[in-house]
Amino acid sequence: MLLFYCVLFSIARAEDVFKAGYFAVPLHTELKGKNSHVAPGLEYFKLITQKMGISHLSLTEYPLARLLMMAETDKIDAIVLLANTAQRQKRLVFSSVALSNLQPVLVLLQQHPLNQINSVEDLIGLKIGVWQASVKESLLDDERIHLSPINGNNAISRNLKRIDANRIDALYNPDLNSILYELRHGRFNQRFKILNLPTQKIDLNTAFSPAGAKRYKAAYEKALAELQQTLNYDSFIMQYLQTVAH
Repeated sequence: MLLFYCVLFSIARAEDVFKAGYFAVPLHTELKGKNSHVAPGLEYFKLITQKMGISHLSLTEYPLARLLMMAETDKIDAIVLLANTAQRQKRLVFSSVALSNLQPVLVLLQQHPLNQINSVEDLIGLKIGVWQASVKESLLDDERIHLSPINGNNAISRNLKRIDANRIDALYNPDLNSILYELRHGRFNQRFKILNLPTQKIDLNTAFSPAGAKRYKAAYEKALAELQQTLNYDSFIMQYLQTVAH
């Protein structure tokens, strides 16, 4: 009888599925003209789960709001990539090891007179396009700054077109690499300049649901630490940036 239950337990464990979700982020989880499942953020996550010994991995794309809800209510085990903020830490369990550190930036036309951002004073008077759901730096909370939010997909490319049409002055994005990917892939590459915001970089982590953290977090962190000894995430995505450079 004991052997019978051991066999049943082994079968159940073998059929367990690590359910991870993600949302569309240029470069990281979304590549132009290709299946998103070959995007570097997802490919790197697969390398981590292989080191964890995970044999059944489910990767599903969701809109960000639904993705957060799915993780918060234990409908999925983890979010592959998520900017780590104090607000999100109240509802999710982030890996203690960051995959990368995001550099927040502003994008403007080359001929724009602003060439360096030292403080919020440099942003006053600008109409800045942002993705409504994006993590925003506290610098942008100043009421003197005019933010122009948009919803939906392809926010970076849509905001680049808005700048080109003189509907906004600039776009904000929390991640330099996503901007580089969009610019190198589009027809606007030489028309824009990128300015770093004088703020702290943002940690990019895998975030676990409460139940997912208990089950997978320790093994994930051990596997990630091992993988980073030979291949860190920043190096991994660089090859994808280089393949689209003109």
